[in-house]
Amino acid sequence: MVKILIGIVVCLWIYKLAKIIQNSKELNAFSKECLELAKKGSVISTQYKLGAEQYKKANRKITISKLIWFFIEVGSLVTLYFIFFRFA
Repeated sequence: MVKILIGIVVCLWIYKLAKIIQNSKELNAFSKECLELAKKGSVISTQYKLGAEQYKKANRKITISKLIWFFIEVGSLVTLYFIFFRFA
């Protein structure tokens, strides 16, 4: 029963990590689109460029924050597993 629960938790972790990576890639693609619009030389191109840079910085912070919390979750559950099931 514990092995099934461990398998489910590992699958959930893989899914969460895949979603974090996918969201980061999508946000980077949006930032690149803004930079492409900025290259066209229109009046608001500077706004697009500034927006893309701010979006890229925000994306980096969000992704790092999500990854930190993901690894805290994984580490704490692995620690609990070793404390209660392996060493008990």
